[in-house]
Amino acid sequence: MQKPVYFENKGELVCGTLDLPGGRRRCPAVVYCHGFTADRNETRFLFARLARRLEAAGIASLRIDFRGSGESAGRFEDMTPLEEVSDARAAIARLRANRRIDPDRIGVVGMSLGGLIAALVAGKEPKLKSVVLWGAIARPAKVVSSLAPKGAERMMDKYGFVDMGGLAVGRAFWETARKLDPPAELAKSKAPVLIIHGTADKTVPYVNSTDFLRAAKGRGIASKRVSIPGSNHGFWRCEWGRAVLDATASWFEETLL
Repeated sequence: MQKPVYFENKGELVCGTLDLPGGRRRCPAVVYCHGFTADRNETRFLFARLARRLEAAGIASLRIDFRGSGESAGRFEDMTPLEEVSDARAAIARLRANRRIDPDRIGVVGMSLGGLIAALVAGKEPKLKSVVLWGAIARPAKVVSSLAPKGAERMMDKYGFVDMGGLAVGRAFWETARKLDPPAELAKSKAPVLIIHGTADKTVPYVNSTDFLRAAKGRGIASKRVSIPGSNHGFWRCEWGRAVLDATASWFEETLL
C-alpha cells in the first residue's frame, strides 16, 4: 500500500511517500536519503523500485523530498547537509510514531550526497539497525570542490550563491560540506553497513567507498562493500541498477527481518 506522508520540520513542510506492506503486523522500515538535486524517487526511479521490492518482502519504506527539493517546502539555496540530516531524522521519528512500524527495526539508505547524509544520520541515531550507502561521498571537501563550476568563488562573492546547472547553491552549503567527516560519523554507528559503489565513478571516486569501508569494519560490526565493475556514479545501465537493487534488498532482508 502506498500513501502520501506530510510532516513539518523546522516550520516547513516535508513531503514523502510511505510504502507499507499489507496486514496488521508491525514491520521494519527504511528511510531514504536522495542525492543532490534529486527527489524521493531518485535517478531512474531507483528508490521507488527498491521500495516496491521491500514492500513485497514485508519491509516498509519512507521516501522523502528534503526541504528545498521535490515537492517539499523551502528554497534549494538554503539547503545544507546538516539541514538534510535534520529532515532524515524527523522522518525516522515519524516512522517510530507509526503503530505499524517496529521502532527497533529501522534502517537508512542514501545515494551520493544522500549517502553522506545517511552516514551522518547513522552516527546520530544509535538505534538504527541497518545502513546502505550508494556511491556515497566520504570526502566532501574534495568532491564538492571538484564539482564546482569555473569561477565559483567569484560567483559566490558577487551573488551569494553558485549556479549549479540552474539551481542556486548557497554559501552555507559549501562552508558546511567542507567541514564534515562522514566516515568518522559512520564509525559511531552500531548498525551493519553495506557500501555499494561503481568502480568507474568519476563524480564520487571509488576511493570514497574505501574510506567508508575502513570506518565500518573498524567497529568490528558486520559490514561489506559491493563493487559494481565499470559502473558510473548513477549506475546508468540496467545491469548496474539491478545489481544495486538486488544487493540492497538482500541486505535489508538479512538485517531487518
